[in-house]
Amino acid sequence: MKTRVPTHGVKAAGLCLAASLILGVAMANADEAPAAAAAEATTNAPAAAAPAPTKDWSVTSSQDYFSQYVFRGVTILDHNAIWSPSVIATYKNLTAYYYGYFGSGNDTVPGNRWYEEDDFAADLHQAILNDKLTMTAGMYGYIYPDGVSGKDTYEFYGKAAWADYFNPYIGLNWDVHVFHGGYGYAGVTHTYDVTDMLKLKDGHTLSITPSAQLGIDFGYNWRGSKDNVTWNDVLLGLNMSYGITSALSVHAMYQLSVALNSVHALGVGNQSIFNLGATYAF
Repeated sequence: MKTRVPTHGVKAAGLCLAASLILGVAMANADEAPAAAAAEATTNAPAAAAPAPTKDWSVTSSQDYFSQYVFRGVTILDHNAIWSPSVIATYKNLTAYYYGYFGSGNDTVPGNRWYEEDDFAADLHQAILNDKLTMTAGMYGYIYPDGVSGKDTYEFYGKAAWADYFNPYIGLNWDVHVFHGGYGYAGVTHTYDVTDMLKLKDGHTLSITPSAQLGIDFGYNWRGSKDNVTWNDVLLGLNMSYGITSALSVHAMYQLSVALNSVHALGVGNQSIFNLGATYAF
């Protein structure tokens, strides 16, 4: 059983992932210059302005508070709250991540009153089929500076996401260093922009994103099954994001982690997680 990151969205959202990576940040390539005007155009017609180029990079920084520490359905830190700063940097189709996790009370290490974890990840993504299908592959490392909060390890991961109303996705994280097991997942999510409906003032936005994800345990949390493959958890989420400016936003989220076979085998039940945070994009 791993004693690491919360299931936000992120990285569950992966994480893994991550919420995933998890749950990354997609970047668009610079637009090409428009074609020359047709020969029959009148000489006094104004020239069409070239579209402003889209930048190839972005940096996003967040500060998040979680009411408790849950990782792939498993509770950590005796249900104590955790603080998680993060930075995500993207250049074209390459994304690098940093997530920190800091809190008090480690229920897996008696006497350890402070928990600290630094996670680093990087991945490449490629959109195909007219940008409808995005394939992602990367590596995730978990580092515990104090040497007692957990065991340093790393995973490889892959994910496929389809751009549609429900935005279905499927992925797999596989630990190849300490735990030698995998966590698979499949989910759906959709973002509803309610800015116009609420008639918010110019520059302000509000979106609501429900999500649902099914987790599968490949001998990662529990090895009691003969083939090491069984249901792990269901993660249901509802996120609200309020944009204050084009760069600054705040968000609130509720998640329900429903325990299935592997998590039940560890003596863990359903868990509720509340999240508040702020994000600034450069």
